[in-house]
Amino acid sequence: MLSSAGFSNLPGRHSRLAVLAGLMASVMPVGASAQTTATKGSGADPTDIVVTAQRREQRLQDVGIAVTVVSGKQLQNLNITNATDIVRAIPNLKFNAYSSSQVVFNIRGVSQNDYGDQQEPPVAVYQDDSYASSINTASFPIFDLARTEALRGPQGTLFGRNATGGAVQFISNQPTDSFGGYVAGTYGRYNQTILEGALSGPVSDQLKVRVSGIYDHDDGYIKNITPGQPDRGANNHWALRGIAQWN
Repeated sequence: MLSSAGFSNLPGRHSRLAVLAGLMASVMPVGASAQTTATKGSGADPTDIVVTAQRREQRLQDVGIAVTVVSGKQLQNLNITNATDIVRAIPNLKFNAYSSSQVVFNIRGVSQNDYGDQQEPPVAVYQDDSYASSINTASFPIFDLARTEALRGPQGTLFGRNATGGAVQFISNQPTDSFGGYVAGTYGRYNQTILEGALSGPVSDQLKVRVSGIYDHDDGYIKNITPGQPDRGANNHWALRGIAQWN
């Protein structure tokens, strides 16, 4: 690793000697550093980040494109519960919302200005390899995720013609070899209640399944003065997901 050093008030020959000494000190550790890295890279590292940005499992450092990965744990810590919330964790990723259900992602300024709900934006959105084909399907609750990947730049070779700006992938947790699961709940202002859970395990020697779901409800934050009518801005949705693996 190269480092820099600053010098001041070092006249003539002493200045040249000081600069030479500084450069030697900076360059000498490079060989040791590279050797350490090569030694670590010779075997499997449990801290490696594995992604599927190129339709196969690879270490993140081996992928030759600009990728940002947000793990499931990071999603939980950031309280990300909707696909659009991911912009808070990924640089260069924004979104335009034309209604509560019409969302267009924007990567490096590449987006679209046609707001027709039948249009396919230039940033492809995938859920477990399932393509969200219109702007009406790009905003959805996210739960029980292993990670989210954002790929910058044209991805048409692997993700189709509507990925000229990039692609965003949401990858779910997969079935496990042993039984397990979790239940989580959140309560907030405006009586917001979020319940999330998952159950995973083997059904037989060849079949493993994972079932997960989320329920999200609140009373709304805009007071409706019309008698007998609910407040506006309320949120009320639920989702279920099932994954099966046959070996």
